[in-house]
Amino acid sequence: MGLLSILRKLKSAPDQEVRILLLGLDNAGKTTLLKQLASEDISHITPTQGFNIKSVQSQGFKLNVWDIGGQRKIRPYWRNYFENTDILIYVIDSADRKRFEETGQVKNCSVEIFPK
Repeated sequence: MGLLSILRKLKSAPDQEVRILLLGLDNAGKTTLLKQLASEDISHITPTQGFNIKSVQSQGFKLNVWDIGGQRKIRPYWRNYFENTDILIYVIDSADRKRFEETGQVKNCSVEIFPK
């Protein structure tokens, strides 16, 4: 199932804005994913200092995509971006097997999936 199929199920009116949050360790591919969604050149990507935001229009949806840096010092601040987020995408670099354990041990960023 593709991202837009999931969005259609989440939102009754497809002309609504959707906030997507990209999280993951540094160098996991979050900025590459963001640039591909925005149809931008991915031949030169630099590490994210803080965050990147792009608005992408696709099939009637306005996607506001937030790419948050994954450096160890930034991770405790991830929780500040969860509010009003419709979709959380956690990016894992499957080729970086040395960091699998680290990606599973990310701390201090608990999120409430379903509002009370």
